[in-house]
Amino acid sequence: IILPIFNWNMKGAAYEFEREYYSTFLFRNMVNGASGFSPPLWEKFVVEMNNNPDKEDLKKIKTWSVNYLIVDKKGYDKFYKKGDGENLIEKLKKDKGLNYEKNIEELYIFKLKDE
Repeated sequence: IILPIFNWNMKGAAYEFEREYYSTFLFRNMVNGASGFSPPLWEKFVVEMNNNPDKEDLKKIKTWSVNYLIVDKKGYDKFYKKGDGENLIEKLKKDKGLNYEKNIEELYIFKLKDE
């Protein structure tokens, strides 16, 4: 899963098409995607994950066989308030359910721990 997630009706929605394209040669389960329809539960999930993912959100994505959570700091800087991405990254680094792996430029990679 790559944060922030963009619904079809949000600024930045085109990023999801790009992410979907790159996922075709990564061969990993991916939560992100692009569509012209977003069920209300999905829209709620997107807001929760983009703003403040908690332990329940992490458990949920783990059941979807997701192994990595990637934070795109540049995406937060461009479409959210300045500092939102940095604050989220710092919060996730302290989360005991995640291992901070590394960052590649503006992408911060976390591995979900097996529990």
